[in-house]
Amino acid sequence: MFEITGTDIANLSDGDLRTLVARLALSELRAQGCPLSSVTAGGNQDAADGGLDVRVECPSAIVKPDFVPRAITGFQVKKPNMSASAIRNEMRPNGVLRHVIGELAAASGSYIIVSAQGSVADKPLADRRQAIREQLRDLIDAQKLHTDFYDRDRLATWVNEFPGIVAWVRLRIGMSLAGWSSIGNWVGTTVAESGIYLFDDKACLTDERSRERLQLTIGEGIAKLRVALHAPGQCIRLVGLSGLGKTRLVQALFESQVGVDPLDPSLAVYTDYSVETDPTARDMARLLVMRGQRSILVVDNCNPATHSELARICSDSTSCVSLLTIEYDVGEDEPERTEVFRLQSASTELVSQWLKQSFPNISQVDRNTIADFSDGNFRVARAIADTLRKGETLGKLKSRDLFERIFQQRNAPDQTLLFAAEDLSLFYSLNGEDTSSDGELAKIGSIRSVSTNDMFTALVRLGRRGVAQSRGRWRAILPHAIANSLATSALERIPPQELDRFCTSLTSRMQKSLSRRLGFLHDSTEAQSTVARWLCVDGPLGDLFSQGKQGLEILTNIAPVAPDAVFAKIERELNSAKGEPVLAPNSTDRWQWVRLIKMLGYDPQVFERAAMLLARFVAIESEGNKSNSARDTFAELFHLHLSGTQALPGQRYDAVRRLAMSIDREQRRCASIALDALLKTGHFTSSSTFEFGARPRDWGWCPKVNKDVWDWYKAAIALVVELSPVIDDAPKILAHRVRELWAIDACHEMLENTAVALAKEKPWIEGWLGFRAALRFEGKAMRPAVRVRLETIIQRLKPSDLLHQARAIVLSGANNGWDIVDGDPDDDDVMKPWLKASLMAKEVGRFLGQDSETRKRFLVELIPASNQQRAFECGEGLAEGAADLLQMWHEIVGEFAQIAPNMRNATVLGGFIYQAHQRDATFTLRALESAIDDRNLAPSLPYLQARVGIDKAGIDRLRRAIGKGVLRAVDLNSIANGAVGDSPPEELSSLLLDIAQLSDGVEIALDILHMHFFRDREAGQQWNHSLIETGRNLLRRTDFSKKGQLRDYGMHTVVSICCAGIEGEDTARDVCDHLSAAIKSYQASPYDVNYVLEGLFKTQTFIALDEFLLHGVTAGTTNLFEMHFSFDTPVEKIDPVLLNKWANFDPTLRYPLLGQAIPMFKRKHGEESDDFDPVFLELLEAAPDKHAFLGDYWTRLHPRSWMGSLANVLIQRRSQVLRFQVSPHAEVRHWIAGLLPDLDLWIENEQVRDRDKEESFE
Repeated sequence: MFEITGTDIANLSDGDLRTLVARLALSELRAQGCPLSSVTAGGNQDAADGGLDVRVECPSAIVKPDFVPRAITGFQVKKPNMSASAIRNEMRPNGVLRHVIGELAAASGSYIIVSAQGSVADKPLADRRQAIREQLRDLIDAQKLHTDFYDRDRLATWVNEFPGIVAWVRLRIGMSLAGWSSIGNWVGTTVAESGIYLFDDKACLTDERSRERLQLTIGEGIAKLRVALHAPGQCIRLVGLSGLGKTRLVQALFESQVGVDPLDPSLAVYTDYSVETDPTARDMARLLVMRGQRSILVVDNCNPATHSELARICSDSTSCVSLLTIEYDVGEDEPERTEVFRLQSASTELVSQWLKQSFPNISQVDRNTIADFSDGNFRVARAIADTLRKGETLGKLKSRDLFERIFQQRNAPDQTLLFAAEDLSLFYSLNGEDTSSDGELAKIGSIRSVSTNDMFTALVRLGRRGVAQSRGRWRAILPHAIANSLATSALERIPPQELDRFCTSLTSRMQKSLSRRLGFLHDSTEAQSTVARWLCVDGPLGDLFSQGKQGLEILTNIAPVAPDAVFAKIERELNSAKGEPVLAPNSTDRWQWVRLIKMLGYDPQVFERAAMLLARFVAIESEGNKSNSARDTFAELFHLHLSGTQALPGQRYDAVRRLAMSIDREQRRCASIALDALLKTGHFTSSSTFEFGARPRDWGWCPKVNKDVWDWYKAAIALVVELSPVIDDAPKILAHRVRELWAIDACHEMLENTAVALAKEKPWIEGWLGFRAALRFEGKAMRPAVRVRLETIIQRLKPSDLLHQARAIVLSGANNGWDIVDGDPDDDDVMKPWLKASLMAKEVGRFLGQDSETRKRFLVELIPASNQQRAFECGEGLAEGAADLLQMWHEIVGEFAQIAPNMRNATVLGGFIYQAHQRDATFTLRALESAIDDRNLAPSLPYLQARVGIDKAGIDRLRRAIGKGVLRAVDLNSIANGAVGDSPPEELSSLLLDIAQLSDGVEIALDILHMHFFRDREAGQQWNHSLIETGRNLLRRTDFSKKGQLRDYGMHTVVSICCAGIEGEDTARDVCDHLSAAIKSYQASPYDVNYVLEGLFKTQTFIALDEFLLHGVTAGTTNLFEMHFSFDTPVEKIDPVLLNKWANFDPTLRYPLLGQAIPMFKRKHGEESDDFDPVFLELLEAAPDKHAFLGDYWTRLHPRSWMGSLANVLIQRRSQVLRFQVSPHAEVRHWIAGLLPDLDLWIENEQVRDRDKEESFE
């Protein structure tokens, strides 16, 4: 029944014949441990392949040679009958022995001719063998070559050794046994499936018979199954829901591309019991056992009864058969003599990867959604993907047969259980353990007046079928594709009024869970009606903004069901007075509203309304705002890629036009943002999610061909020209994108035409700089013609008159000057272009000094400009080119006075006064003196004075200005730099005291003193006594609550110098007292004065310890460092020798205080480890009262900050403190004994909290 005859072999095609010989050779060698790569197969039998169709090259000798007689063997496979003359022609074409035969002989190999038509008795066989030997007559190594001839009968004998090959041959000649086949698709010498077998490292195979039901990854499971099935008589049962990939996993066991040591497919025979088979699996098993053949019997869709019978047959002591059965009913099944493995759902990432391989035309967004809905079920994923191609929903399973295989399995239909499943599926998840009268099961049961116990029982039964899954106390009906179908049926049979009453009775968590399920049912009429009722004025979502976070989450969940209605509702609400707080940048839920509106703008018909609505969010923000901003989300709508909308390019251009034509300035600002987004060419990202319920989605409209890209950018560039009369910064926006746009060849002509058009209106300086950037950075790689074209545009745009040259060089471009300097890059020397640009700015200044009309026009722009790249150098040039310094000075100061005080920038004046001082110091003195009495210029006097030096005369001038009341403390910030490094100490001391008398002057005076000290800070430096006394005075007067004005690092320098030694002790004590009070009252944060504290503890260690630890020993103040320091405390950085010395003045009191300030575990830069701090251990050893030193366990063990699970951190720390159990000190052992029970309870509570987070389905 299962044997192959010579006649069967004769019916194979020539290609199948070569594959057969290759498979046979491979199977024989595999049984002897030879590598699979030993066998290679050739092509067409008549091809010029050197005379060999199958070649065997085994690296070692064959232990038990049979049909493959030697390690080096060549098979010449021929379908026709091979007579003696045919053998001669085959071996000696044109009378010359084939070279490959000589190679086999030299290697002591074997040469075998195989004929599918030949069937010879002893005498003809001997004749053919002799004919082969005769062709070797002139071969030197003929005696070393083994030769033979295999006819069809010998080949059939070889085939019958391998059941899997028997099944394959029967299939190829059309005589397969009904329902029986080999494993996989055979290609050459390997078994290969149509797609690569995908798996990852996530556990999804359970060894049901192992202790604690061992969880295995697919890779580990394949290895274990292969080891088991290598043993004759071994029985394996693989169970799992239909569609999880059980059959594909079994096929992978035989694939050489998956893992190592695959099973031999030639030993395997396969049947699927869902179709009719003949013989039956039982009969096949008996046949294989009776024949004593080594084989692997694979039975798919095998029910428990059949498996038990097969296991009894195959596990017989005389059996050489291994059994593997597959079953989709996941009920409790514990067959005897069997190892059971349960396949769980695959990860959503793996399903998404599989969908990409199987359905390459489906968008990644939809792949991710399908993977989520399928819950790791490949068959469900395929069913949804198939329906997607017909334009249907992603959310439901349409195949009734697949639904019944997953839900009903082999069980009889049960309407009661089905109704319960439908009711439970209304919720994304539910608490399945609370059976109280007000628990979630009770509430769900109220739909049909079903008791809580009955609902609990139904949930258990669904769990046994694998349809209800558990995570802690939470349950969910999965896959979602099944749950969505069930929930739809529930909505169809529940009256609307009853459903609304039911929804009202639910807790907020259940309402959110219900809304999440509804969001997947957009094709359900009942779901649509429900959402419409909720959005009515008197419905649960009638007043959107009064619902808070809860209402917003529900609205977001249900938006996919009725997107038009939801959008209209949001639009109306935002247009009302209630919408203003939501639009405000400080609104806590603002980003969620923005994200929802963008998702609703996916459809083209809603796009413009969504864009206008988002523009309102952007318009209300201040320019440059980064916090809680809608700007990026709004801009994404106008990106070429990842836009999140299907709006066509034309719709987006129209939206920009509409914004640009608005009379509202802020709306026009939004047009600028959108225009810039249209011109963006790369590095696209998105801050939004793309999934939207069960609706098919992708990343938005995107170009299909290059022409779409070219058309997009050409239209966007044209839009710049069109809108430049109404959007002032449109040319500037394009200029910033010129470099990246020039990389698109199709845009060259449009950019050139645009440059001409914009330059006609007025010089386009930004464009000139943009094209120059493209030339500088990409010019060398450009084709000559392209480079010439670009250079022509640059030359055309180059500023030709002095005013525009000044604008380009002084006000525009990059600070380092590369964009305005001609020539190639300067060998990576960043200073060269900067120096060149500075010289150019000076030259412009000299020319301006000789052109009064242009100078006047330019100064009006320069003084209030925000981007004064080279204003100082321009001022120098003005001084160099001025015929009369005083007249020029008065002119510049006059223009300066005309600018609003909050817009003035004195940089050009600084450059002028600096260069003028080189020409005429007398003029400088007169100019600075006159500034004191000039109310417009006086605030800039410190800046101007610093340009010529803060010398004795300059300090006197500043003191007189302070005395006249024309300077504020903030005006003197401009000398808190290197300008005071060489200032005379005595005079500087007096100036600092004067500054300190001004409002907020103490802190600025300290910053100036720091810069003086910083300039000359070598070790051992002798500082001026007056300056030190002044520094002490300022430190005592410092208000540490002025966070924004304190320069922490600068004060550290002053503290280190002025508080040093015995003379500095009183100052240090006062500073510590003030600082401690500010920290305790939360007026100052240790983080803001970190360097000051470090300086105090380093300079006056004992005083700092006294003030911060000792003098505040009252309730609520002893934990200063524990309460206020999230990073390293300054005490941790002190030498342990000094700490012990300080503590030993009063050990009983002081060691416990140190214990509170020193952490038990190492800490560096705020990062904590789980290793003991050596300083802590040293102090513990010295402490007389060790229990008091150790203190409260919670404070000791709780980390300042951590990532991940707090329970895990505590477990690590518990293992460390257990070391104290062997301490030689009884107090320490007592402390640890008292700590452990509370610590264990703490860890347990944290683990429960972790599980609640991890186990949630929501």
